[in-house]
Amino acid sequence: MDFQRPEFERMMEDISLKRVNCIIVKDLSRFGRDYIETGRWIQRIFPALGVRFIAVSDRYDSKTAADSETSFLLPIKNFINDSYCRDISQKVRSCQRVKWEKGEFIGAFSIYGYRKSEKDPHRLVKDSYAAEIVKKIYQWKLAGWSMLAIADQLNQKGILSPMEYKRLNKENYFTGFGLEGCAKWSAASVKRILENETYTGTLVQGKKERISYKVKQSISKKKEEWIRCFDCHEAIVTKTEYDMVQRLLCMPVRMKKDTNKIYPFTGLLFCADCKKPLIRRVNRYKGRERVFYICSTKNKGLGCSRHSIEEDILEEQVNQAVKQILKVEKQQKTTESVWQTDQKEREKILEEELEKLKIYKKSYQKLYASLEESQVNGVLTKEEADSFFQIWKRQEKGIEEAIIKQENSKIEEDFTELIERKQTFFIIKRIEVEEGGSFCIILNNGEKYKA
Repeated sequence: MDFQRPEFERMMEDISLKRVNCIIVKDLSRFGRDYIETGRWIQRIFPALGVRFIAVSDRYDSKTAADSETSFLLPIKNFINDSYCRDISQKVRSCQRVKWEKGEFIGAFSIYGYRKSEKDPHRLVKDSYAAEIVKKIYQWKLAGWSMLAIADQLNQKGILSPMEYKRLNKENYFTGFGLEGCAKWSAASVKRILENETYTGTLVQGKKERISYKVKQSISKKKEEWIRCFDCHEAIVTKTEYDMVQRLLCMPVRMKKDTNKIYPFTGLLFCADCKKPLIRRVNRYKGRERVFYICSTKNKGLGCSRHSIEEDILEEQVNQAVKQILKVEKQQKTTESVWQTDQKEREKILEEELEKLKIYKKSYQKLYASLEESQVNGVLTKEEADSFFQIWKRQEKGIEEAIIKQENSKIEEDFTELIERKQTFFIIKRIEVEEGGSFCIILNNGEKYKA
């Protein structure tokens, strides 16, 4: 279907240099299957270039063909070849859809946090080490961290990016991004993980589709059209955690000064009358700082009233309400106990990955030796060998840094911050502040709590 083929282009270059004056193919389908383009080449371009075209099985020779063959039989055969492609394309799409609906994974590579099952490559199984990193990413986000802060934290601790982790595990992974050194975590890579529903155990496929069987370019489909198959594999995060993170991602984010964490009430405070968000204001006077929230409508001079409330008072009352509703103190104790129980298993997983990194670093010595051998045997020039050496050296340096960082640090959590932030978003949908400083907490289950 495509004439942008390397060898076809090389042939056309030879034709332009007068090295070729006759093209012979087994049949017309071997030349091309695009009805319009194939006819244009055979009937217009080749005659203009003085090139003879022969299709052996189809008994066509442009030098001896009658007008009836060129104008009637040739287009019909090209049209049949084109139709064959369309038919195959429809069958492939139909087969893909059946597999998607059955919950069979048909991607070339598994996402970070999972790997393909050795027993059944159409099933995803959890990758213990990467799954722990995914959990931390979700926990940090629920604790109020920005995506950039999460990426920086992962890089500081020497955690390999998804790209480098696939290299470490010797996966034949290809990316369109040009990477010569050791790839690092970025806000974009963190966001892709936070937005991926697959981590809840739901297999999501069919996100894109080809524009046409004649065009390689794909377009994104609407989320409602994606094929979802629930409970296909073990979940890394709960559906509730995933939904809370999606809420956070949709909220306008304002960061605390000199930190990478968002303010605790971001996206939760609204005016009880006009229903618009409250905005944060800081009043500084004689070295003292007073933080409060006011109605955004009033702040723009568009009516309503201030609905002012101090941040300290609001924070104290909301914390009391959260503890009263779900008895957070008891839940926090239980969560810390679970963490301590699982800590030894986590440390074991991290140690195993550290050993993998050290083995991976040693593999570069073999690569350098192969460069010398290739240069001696004339396979590579000195310039080519030097180029490979510089690329591999940068990658090796990145691995060395990762080893040092992982040996000197552990992924630890601030339990108080994590749990309080998570519980706030798990139970509270919004807080509506009334004139005079009182407010109403609206829970995710629809219940209201007056404070």
